[in-house]
Amino acid sequence: MKKVLLTAGICLFAGSVFAQMKNVNAAFNEAKMTKPNFGEARKSINEALKNPDTKDLAKTWYVAGFIENKSFESDYNKTLIKQSVNEKNMYNALLDSYEKYLVAAKLDTMPNEKGKVKSKYLKDIKNTIKNNQPHFWSAGAYFYNEKDYKKAYKMWEIYQDIPKLNFMAKETLNATDSSYMQIRYYAALAAFQTKDNKLAIKALNEAKKDNYEIQDIYYYLVYAYSQEKDTVNQFNTLKEAVEVLGEKANDPKYQFMSQLINLCIYTGKGDDAIAYLKKALEADPNIAEYWKVLAVL
Repeated sequence: MKKVLLTAGICLFAGSVFAQMKNVNAAFNEAKMTKPNFGEARKSINEALKNPDTKDLAKTWYVAGFIENKSFESDYNKTLIKQSVNEKNMYNALLDSYEKYLVAAKLDTMPNEKGKVKSKYLKDIKNTIKNNQPHFWSAGAYFYNEKDYKKAYKMWEIYQDIPKLNFMAKETLNATDSSYMQIRYYAALAAFQTKDNKLAIKALNEAKKDNYEIQDIYYYLVYAYSQEKDTVNQFNTLKEAVEVLGEKANDPKYQFMSQLINLCIYTGKGDDAIAYLKKALEADPNIAEYWKVLAVL
């Protein structure tokens, strides 16, 4: 009797998985059509993504990513022939594809019961992500112009992250060329525009390593620290900016010395303020305001 019940249970489970895999296959086939109905494809795959029997299968997530990528490609190809598209939807599909492909790649590289990895979808995932990388630059620019700074930052962050993915290690992607310096700078600007100071500080410090547009980076970084009332890091950043950029306080380019002196005064470091004033006046003795402040101190 137990064997009969067990067999019946296995049959029910297999039937449930089969029914959900029909959704996965139907979604995949729809996305491959010449004129796919992406709404129907998404509806089918979303059911499989929620079902306990199929939500942890590499194929389910691969098909979900494939659908979004096909949707992105469809809209992108229209732009090439000057047809109008909803760019927001187009770039959101690009993002959705990437995120779903990451899950698929993780599931597809898990060892089986014998401890071996037999990937079925990884090659296609790698090729697609590699080909799509330049589009994340454009996506970031689009969302930045739309003042959706968090989404712009996310898109530019993905552009930088793609060469660092474990499964992309053997791909010919260079994460150190000048384009990455530019994009880290733009990502930092986007992070600053979000008004999320912690995010801005993280992105700006990352961009600072490149020494690209460094004056702007120091300016925004000092401001972000001031907004966080982090006078320690504000002081250290101003000090570093003066060392890197110079001491000529009468030049707007060297505004950091003035801020550094003011911060010393504000935080009760009169001796430090005097030392920096003298240093500034050695570089340029013709700043009357500095002589006045020095005399008062």
